[in-house]
Amino acid sequence: PIVPEVDAGYTLGQLVDDYGSGYLARRREPKGAKAVHQRLKNAIKDHADMPAGAINRRFVFDLIEGLSDRPVLAGSVKTELAAAWDYALDAGRIPDEMPNWWRLVAARKLRSMGAVRDGERKGTAKRVLSDAEIKTLLVADMARFSQQVQDFLMIQLWTCTRGAEIVQMR
Repeated sequence: PIVPEVDAGYTLGQLVDDYGSGYLARRREPKGAKAVHQRLKNAIKDHADMPAGAINRRFVFDLIEGLSDRPVLAGSVKTELAAAWDYALDAGRIPDEMPNWWRLVAARKLRSMGAVRDGERKGTAKRVLSDAEIKTLLVADMARFSQQVQDFLMIQLWTCTRGAEIVQMR
């Protein structure tokens, strides 16, 4: 069999674009695929021209650590770049012996400290929706969600079950 040579000039930007057009566009809804692709492009914008072969553990750690003030974003970027790296490995665009640092680097536990509202962190404390908030959700906001999300929210409101438990239901 003919073994193709790995492209030594293959960059991180090309890797992200290939993942966007080759994997995301085919396996995710268009809106979600576009959002993930743009998120990755934004995360690597200062390093898009970096050769994929030059990426090492420290680079990955520093990139993810640089996003750690937004832990949900950092986790998403880390997960999606790990998948993009696997996609490029499968496609033969990067050498087989290149480790997937995106999967291997822990970059400390990425943990949210709560959303920022009016310049202050609201924290991670749990709270109960007021009657007025439930009414607004059911009357005005529900139509903005997909049918799947509407069904999920209705189950959650009726049963007071945690989201993780609803997702595991059969």
